[in-house]
Amino acid sequence: LGVAPLRACTQEGKGRALLAEETSSSRREETSSSRREETSSSRREETSSSRREETSSSRRQRSTTTMADSGPPWCTIESDPGVFTELIHKIGVKDVQVEELWSLDEAAFHNLHPVYGLIFLFKLRPEDVRDDRAALTDYEPSELFFARQVITNACATQAILSILLNIPDMDLGDELSSFKEFTSHFDAEMRGLAISNSEVIRDVHNSFARPEPFVKGSEVEATGDDDVYHFISYLPVGDAAYELDGLQRGPIKLGDIKPGGSWIDVARPVIEERIRTYQGSEIRFCLMAVVGNRLRRLEREVAGKRAYLRALCIKL
Repeated sequence: LGVAPLRACTQEGKGRALLAEETSSSRREETSSSRREETSSSRREETSSSRREETSSSRRQRSTTTMADSGPPWCTIESDPGVFTELIHKIGVKDVQVEELWSLDEAAFHNLHPVYGLIFLFKLRPEDVRDDRAALTDYEPSELFFARQVITNACATQAILSILLNIPDMDLGDELSSFKEFTSHFDAEMRGLAISNSEVIRDVHNSFARPEPFVKGSEVEATGDDDVYHFISYLPVGDAAYELDGLQRGPIKLGDIKPGGSWIDVARPVIEERIRTYQGSEIRFCLMAVVGNRLRRLEREVAGKRAYLRALCIKL
């Protein structure tokens, strides 16, 4: 009687132990199987994600490669202040106009204030493309708009945009304001691509195409005896003057503006030196100033004087 219950308990205990062992073994197998399935699933997801990323990257690369070539080509336009003024107005900027300059003397800028920037047209030579001056690469894109030129025949409009998009507190109109905000953190290459793919900017540019333009041929692809001309911009940003050339890697800082001085005093010797390097072999240059709309300025002055006279009459 004393042995049977003990044996029964022993057998029952062995049975429970065996059952526990089998249960534990089953759980281990299930856990192991679950882990294998999770690992396999994770690997499949990683592989799928990697393939998706590669596909997406490939698509982005193809998109970037073909971006500058999409849409109709950009036409050459005439180097004329009236054409440039109308182009600016058609883009949506109304308080700006372009005036041609015949010299860089101080007298040439009389009655043109404010001068937002200068556009310089010159015959392009191989050494002009390989500029040895240090171009800025660590500037803040949101503080200085600079775009690489990624498409031919666009340098005139790009020179204009380089000035307009760097004028503080300028009413740029809806289209250009949206463009500036959209590209505010783009690098120079992406900004160039954004310009080349803007239908509005391209259509406005091409609306001024001429059968016999002053600027002949493709700017950097011309061969043989073709004369190739190029537009660049000079302008103030903050306390310094810059040269913006879409063929260079970045903006070129010309120097700091002295307190009470004019940024034109910093840009003048650089332009004059560029002209001197031709040593009389080339006389076809064009210099234009982007200035405030003179008609609107006179209208505001007249309105102010009328208001003063009305106030004076009331007092009398």
